[in-house]
Amino acid sequence: MKKLKLILPLAAAVSGFMMSGCMQESGTTDVPEIKITRLGNDDSTSVKVRFEPSGNTEWYAYAIGDDSDYDAFIDGTMQGIERGEGSDEAEVSFTGLEPTDVYTVYAQAYSKSGEASGVAMLNVTTPDAAINIDLQYVTSSSCGFRVSFSPEYYECKYYLGSADERDAFLAGEKEDGRLAEVDGYGCVNYYEGVASGDHVFYAIGYDRYGMESKLFEIPVTIPAEGSNEVPDVEFETVSIDIYKGTFRFTPNDACGKITCSMGEIGYVSSMITSTGWKGDAVAMLDSWSGSSSVNSFTSESGVLEFDNYTTGLMTGLGLELYVLTYDKDGNPAGVKEYMVSTPEEDPNLAKATITEIKVENITTAGATYTITPDENTFAIVYDTYVADYYDQLVNSSAYHEFFIHEELMSSSTAKFNYGNGEVIYAEVQGLPYTEYLLCVAPMNGNGPVDAGWGELAVSERYRTLSE
Repeated sequence: MKKLKLILPLAAAVSGFMMSGCMQESGTTDVPEIKITRLGNDDSTSVKVRFEPSGNTEWYAYAIGDDSDYDAFIDGTMQGIERGEGSDEAEVSFTGLEPTDVYTVYAQAYSKSGEASGVAMLNVTTPDAAINIDLQYVTSSSCGFRVSFSPEYYECKYYLGSADERDAFLAGEKEDGRLAEVDGYGCVNYYEGVASGDHVFYAIGYDRYGMESKLFEIPVTIPAEGSNEVPDVEFETVSIDIYKGTFRFTPNDACGKITCSMGEIGYVSSMITSTGWKGDAVAMLDSWSGSSSVNSFTSESGVLEFDNYTTGLMTGLGLELYVLTYDKDGNPAGVKEYMVSTPEEDPNLAKATITEIKVENITTAGATYTITPDENTFAIVYDTYVADYYDQLVNSSAYHEFFIHEELMSSSTAKFNYGNGEVIYAEVQGLPYTEYLLCVAPMNGNGPVDAGWGELAVSERYRTLSE
């Protein structure tokens, strides 16, 4: 273990005082006490403690070493013994230590009459670089920070504020959140809405003794909207309904590649904050770039425009978009978050109607259908029914106005068509010489709900050809 330095001068006479303390007559009652409490660490090569001697303490001796130095401390021969005067509390920093090493702090108090307390001992471990904080990214409205934890540290509280809010943060009056029980590192993201100008990211870590690290103050400047100081994008919802949304990201002059992942509210964000990604949106979005399996869209250069489909056909459905910008050299540079929603239900929308169904070109396995929706139709869902089965449904006690509409929506074989254009479909899955009919359920922009369904359209019945 490396030898160390103390911030107080060495008391050369401590050894003699300690020996005299051992020569007191037995039976006296003037026995002092002393307590050692660990305080926060300034860095990975120092330890700070508080000595709390009892009121009848005249002076006390202390030192730092390892657990094998007990006898040397008792007899006054241990290297680096210091002397403290009086019974007032004192804070002492031991410096020049080795990171991630285990030390033992010793202390013993003496009364005016020479009575000695028992030896107080406290084992302390120096952290491995404690906590490091790096500014990870900046855009015109967002910023992110990466917090690296040593094994001794398990939690960090933080706040993004102004330079004059330092005291409020230290007093516990300002706090945005905490990273806790993070293995190795965690990331803090302010995705959207950070005002342009100068800010300070404040953070304090806590080790497993509950002691605080030093205060971190990371300055960050958010550039003005529309500037080219950092890679950035402008976002636009080109169009959106309950099925399809078209979105556009336009890069500024500093931006190269753009990648965006999106889904229903909670889909992307919960993945970012999961144990696996630890809040590292930059790393996750970069790894997802262009992967259809996680609904990610990418442009290597220029505008990123893409279509996203929400097959649930729900009104008022919240969607989240997380976009990662890159610089011209292909390095990840910034993350922004956007929230959009499908339209709310509109009770004033006109009902959808099927104006005509034609059944032609009958074969042994089906026929060709031509379906003509009206202009109020948002989409249709349709399928071929065996005539006898259809009759059983409409005559059952469970049947209601939208019974077949709902069955079509839940069917794995039913067909869906978006829009109000004419649909031509050839059925080829039927059996020879069997009676069939086509059922078509139209919907308006409210989707497959009571407020969205139009009247069920049923074709003329037809019999397939015999073999």
